[in-house]
Amino acid sequence: MIIKKVIPISMILFFLIGCQATSMEQPNDEEPSYTKLSTQNEFDQQLSNQVKEYLKDNKDLTSVQAVNDEEKILITFEIPHMKRFKLADIRKELKKDIKEKFQIKKVEVSTDQKVILELDKLEEEIQDKSVNKNELKKELKRIIKLSKKQT
Repeated sequence: MIIKKVIPISMILFFLIGCQATSMEQPNDEEPSYTKLSTQNEFDQQLSNQVKEYLKDNKDLTSVQAVNDEEKILITFEIPHMKRFKLADIRKELKKDIKEKFQIKKVEVSTDQKVILELDKLEEEIQDKSVNKNELKKELKRIIKLSKKQT
């Protein structure tokens, strides 16, 4: 008697869990979030802003950060959890696309959370004008080194 009642309840439980798992993946209709950096500083961040503006239409991205100096640009981004299986392909394609579109020789791309946080902090310092040109170059170099160490 007890076994007969447990089986239907467990089947219902599995059915509900299965239905819930498929409803978790929702289409990403929102544009990725990004901060537009001031171009009035002693170092021009217009390239970073152009890259962010270009990437905002990409449905695979949820947030984008980018900082550049004269020679290189570092771009970090986040993607929805369900697309993490395609992460290497997305990263490779994005890097190639940015190089071709903006004619940049040195493009670094990262999805590592630590690098994202560090670059976000650097973007805030640029907005607050609390970093000078030499500090920007040094900090950007450190973050790129960190991103390569992580991978």
